[in-house]
Amino acid sequence: MQEDRLNEIIRKYKAGTATEEEKAFLECWYLQYQEQDDHYYDLQERLEDAEEVWGSLQKQIHQSKQFMYWPKIAAAILIVAFGSIYFLRKEISSVSDTQLVKQDVPPGGNRAVLVLGDGTKISLTDAKNGEIADQCGVEVKKSADGQLIYTIKDEQNSSEKLDSNIIETPKGGQFQIRLPDGSAIWLNASSSLKYPVSFNGAKERKVELKGEGYFEVAKDKTKPFIVTSGNQDVKVLGTHFNINAYKDEACVKTTLLEGSIQVSCEQNTELIRPGQQATLSNKHFKITSIDTQEAVAWKKGNFEFDNADIKTVMRQLSRWYDIEVSYDGELPDLHYSGSLPRNNNISVILNMLKKTGKINFKIDKKNVTICK
Repeated sequence: MQEDRLNEIIRKYKAGTATEEEKAFLECWYLQYQEQDDHYYDLQERLEDAEEVWGSLQKQIHQSKQFMYWPKIAAAILIVAFGSIYFLRKEISSVSDTQLVKQDVPPGGNRAVLVLGDGTKISLTDAKNGEIADQCGVEVKKSADGQLIYTIKDEQNSSEKLDSNIIETPKGGQFQIRLPDGSAIWLNASSSLKYPVSFNGAKERKVELKGEGYFEVAKDKTKPFIVTSGNQDVKVLGTHFNINAYKDEACVKTTLLEGSIQVSCEQNTELIRPGQQATLSNKHFKITSIDTQEAVAWKKGNFEFDNADIKTVMRQLSRWYDIEVSYDGELPDLHYSGSLPRNNNISVILNMLKKTGKINFKIDKKNVTICK
């Protein structure tokens, strides 16, 4: 990026007309050069109005306690590991503006299909807000904030027949559901949840998950809540946890945020505590303490990567952007760490990866090719 281009962004920043992407690049620049004293002061002298703007940027940065989760910076930066980690400390002249692509793919959104007990399918993407079904004394409503809410209207009828419903999110979709017991579940893209419309008369609250879901289970000591996902059962009385059980992932990951849960697979059973993750592979559990931020980032509207290889990154992108990914030739062994918002078009994310200087990409409608 040339000095005249940076001067233009600085002027727009001062005037309050800079785009979020321009702000992010400017803030990224500031952090890079602040740690390189000679270059920093030399740069400040050469740029118009730099001192005033740098002071504003410094104030913003000090207000943030955790750099990696500062939204605007995180939107522009990834930490990349080539054997060892470095922080995009390239000369400014090598940092080009975001390149435009002829075709782009927008992010996903609240999209899902509800399958009733009789097989009727209702598109929750198109359904109007308000009541959309009444089953066995249980009212089903779509709220204005994009939730599917189950409410028991008739206690007697709701316990006579335990019909099951299924909510399915496509690639590029997500949805939130609130069950009659008050439990809330967020479904990530390309996932499904099967559940009874009422837990009345049942000894347990049992649901089936495919894909990924975040659970906030309402407490009921008399009726345990059980989530079945593949070969794994998760048993709780009331707690917050995330399950990643996609078929194209190597293992099932269950991450606990609060309370306690029991995970089991055949004869193997483990108890996990808050801040721990149970990884199920080959019917055996591995329990580790982790930073739970990565596991629940999707629910908060972010991608979170921690030393993830390019194929792991692209699997997440393919689900959220509803794309097909292919690889052209052998790629370098890159690993990425960092946070990026999920509300950007895919070209923004791919350009961040491209700035490592080691990969490139091509977009053709819903097909993305990763290459050198």
